[in-house]
Amino acid sequence: MGKPTLLKKLDINLYKDAIASYGLPTDNIRTPKIPGNTNPVFIVNALSQSFIFKFGDRNMIMKNNTVSKIFETASIPAPKTFMHKYNEQYSEVYTYSPNKTLFERINENMPYDKVKDVFQDALKYMHKMSELDEYCLDSHEHKYYYKVAGSNVAQNSGRIHSGFIQTLVYLLTIGKKRLYHCDATPKNILVTPDDKFHSFIDLDSVALSNDTFALSAMFTKYAQQGYDISELMDYFENLAKRKIRRRRIHFQANLITSARNLHRKYLNWRACH
Repeated sequence: MGKPTLLKKLDINLYKDAIASYGLPTDNIRTPKIPGNTNPVFIVNALSQSFIFKFGDRNMIMKNNTVSKIFETASIPAPKTFMHKYNEQYSEVYTYSPNKTLFERINENMPYDKVKDVFQDALKYMHKMSELDEYCLDSHEHKYYYKVAGSNVAQNSGRIHSGFIQTLVYLLTIGKKRLYHCDATPKNILVTPDDKFHSFIDLDSVALSNDTFALSAMFTKYAQQGYDISELMDYFENLAKRKIRRRRIHFQANLITSARNLHRKYLNWRACH
């Protein structure tokens, strides 16, 4: 996650009481260098351990807690989260990992063969997720990724933009749905000091989706490094023993890139008006 940066005092005060109610000291609260999502995320140093506090929607946090338990049982590396409530503030809490993200290591010129190995290891776990019970999140509002996408966009862009994104993602995820991390990109993958896969982060993005959409997000980032995504497609098909829709993945990879660029421009426009 990188070297933490100190929070401004005003930001701390908005969440300090909630963190203190968990029984942790509040004199050393920081934000990650690369938060990776739109929710308030804090690192709290406490004695010999540090913790992540991620504040957000109650239903999303409940879903993430269920995912955390499912992943622990299935031996899929990810944070072991705990749900915490203080007044009307909900947060998920888990142990902070000092490991860097794959995004950081790529920017530090991580060798290609090691980048490829990490992506392939991540795909092994993506395939493992896809074999889990598709009904495991049935009790949760955010079991489908299009619901997750709409909820996340609504936090920054309002209901109209959120409705558009949710409808778009709904259409892109039509078909056989399996459990996936639908944003398994370098910012959401931690690596060990010797550049091996360590774990996924950002459990918000774990939900039901079709193969094409879930894999497109990961493959898009692989291609942006100048690598051939056919390598990952071959690897996944050998793991899953089924064919994936390659042309559609190429199409959606381009569409995801364009949609993210438009969303970024929209947020910049809102900030200026």
